[in-house]
Amino acid sequence: MKRFIKPASIIVALLIVALTFLSVAGLSYYEVDFRRVIVKGFGDIDWGLDVSGGSKVVLTNSTEDEADIKLLKDSAKIIEKRIALLGLKDYELYVSEKDGELVLTVPRSVNSDYSSQEIAALLTSKGELTVRPSAESEQTILDSSNAPMEVYATGDTAKEVLLSAEELKEASWFSYFNEDGTINNYLSLQFNKEGTEKLGAYTNPDTGRFYNQVISVWLDDRMLSSPVLENEITDGNLSVSNYDMTESKVNLYVAILNSGTLPQELIATSLEDVASTVENNPSDIIMFAGIAAFAVIALIMLLRYKLTGVSAILAVLCQFTLVLSVITGFFFTKFSFMMTIPSAAGLMFAVLLTVLSAVIIGERIRKEEKHSALTESALNDILKKSFKNILDINVIVLIISLMGMFFFGSADLIIAIFRGAAVSGIYGFCYVAFFGAVFNFISGFAVMFLLEKGLMSFIKNKKASLFGGANK
Repeated sequence: MKRFIKPASIIVALLIVALTFLSVAGLSYYEVDFRRVIVKGFGDIDWGLDVSGGSKVVLTNSTEDEADIKLLKDSAKIIEKRIALLGLKDYELYVSEKDGELVLTVPRSVNSDYSSQEIAALLTSKGELTVRPSAESEQTILDSSNAPMEVYATGDTAKEVLLSAEELKEASWFSYFNEDGTINNYLSLQFNKEGTEKLGAYTNPDTGRFYNQVISVWLDDRMLSSPVLENEITDGNLSVSNYDMTESKVNLYVAILNSGTLPQELIATSLEDVASTVENNPSDIIMFAGIAAFAVIALIMLLRYKLTGVSAILAVLCQFTLVLSVITGFFFTKFSFMMTIPSAAGLMFAVLLTVLSAVIIGERIRKEEKHSALTESALNDILKKSFKNILDINVIVLIISLMGMFFFGSADLIIAIFRGAAVSGIYGFCYVAFFGAVFNFISGFAVMFLLEKGLMSFIKNKKASLFGGANK
């Protein structure tokens, strides 16, 4: 085991430096004038409402009784579910009982091909799915991504509904990679027993009305696709696509369809952009502040703890990289988070957890006065005792963070953790702090343990003073 400590510590140290650089700088390339991002860097972070501003839509009931607050609250619950399934990490959603209005604000920096205004409009749409004959529409318009879109069914298409949202069991999506290297994204509609029977009858090669015929799939008044039913469909799964159905678009459709339709169609009284609450560019400010703070911490660690300070610096870099990877989706795409000012504070707090862990270990080594040389058994004893303190700190932060996410995030704690549905700045801080505490077991202890052991393997004269201990 001892012979593996030295190469393992070198590999870990190099990986930390390389991944820290990659997580900050990012990795991208250009296709003509279009920038394709492979790894999001610090400059590619999606900022929330308080930094980027957003789009606000205000809606009222379409019924005669405009004061029917219950319908608005029921609609808000469905919209909140759509937002959670979409994975939108920062938003404002509330019902004003005084004004009889539902208000939704989404950030401008949403990672989507649609604009924030169109996303807000779609999230608050009735969300009614229909499958209709042929593909007759009133007009063709451009959506916010400048792609042509057929709207408002007319003629035979408007007269008949073949399948509806009532028969939809579940929606999902998948990507198909073509031989020429292009990708097609498909919206997959799984219908219930009744819908499966209807779809089988429609596509029967001998008796089906729509076998080898064009049908159209609609979301409210928006045509999503108009495929030709060339095969018999007996499993109730209808997969459709078109050339402009991008990953972000189809993901939004799935979130809307799986949340159900609103109890009524809401009328938008206004749709407008809202300004950010921060005037200066926070990305640059936080980066420069972070570099300055890291330089100060690194200098203090080196002066006070010497070689242990080297381990501490690498451990802090590891913690920063791991937590930043959650925010950007570098390693942990499922947990990617939209940065707000409170969540930026959470990132700083997460890094300070590792600084505190390094200080605990460093101070215990400084008090090592039994021997002039720091023995391996003494180091093991120090790390073992330090782990108890680090464990206590991490557990306390985990509990407080979970409580914060539960009370200030989604009502469903599982969704709150894994989808990051935020409703307040407190939630953003707690979300980042939660992962900071989780990763601190790696950065603040495991990495420190490995690097300290590795440094000892390089030093022949293991004076305690070299590791920050007392001079003898």
